[in-house]
Amino acid sequence: MDSVLDKLLGGDRRSIGRADEVFYGMTHADLLIRMRCSDVIEKVCRLYPEYLQPYREPLIKDVARVSQKEVRWHVALCFRAWTWKARISRIS
Repeated sequence: MDSVLDKLLGGDRRSIGRADEVFYGMTHADLLIRMRCSDVIEKVCRLYPEYLQPYREPLIKDVARVSQKEVRWHVALCFRAWTWKARISRIS
């Protein structure tokens, strides 16, 4: 059986996978996998921001370092969906 990430390789850019399995796919070596995974995460975050609450720190530390514009667009929308404290400490 193919993994979710294998199913995201190649083909049409509109296809998506399952959000519970693709968070770290946003840092995958393949640019289409990164884009598709970030699309899934953004959709989940828009509808159910609480599901991705535990991933806020990895999103800031790891995924935010991805330079691909499509990933950045999707991730930026996640930040809008979350409730933030007035002051956020620096995560290094």
